Amino acid sequence: MAGREPELSDEQLVDLVGRLLGCPEDEALLVGARLRYAVEAFREEAE
Repeated sequence: MAGREPELSDEQLVDLVGRLLGCPEDEALLVGARLRYAVEAFREEAE
């Protein structure tokens, strides 16, 4: 996790990154699914 960010849930991370990337509305579901996969893979690797 970034040093300056508080502990965020997976959904909060997905929402934050989607907003930071400027995800278009018509691609929100696809981008969200990819971000959820990335967060899950990151969490598994960090364990």
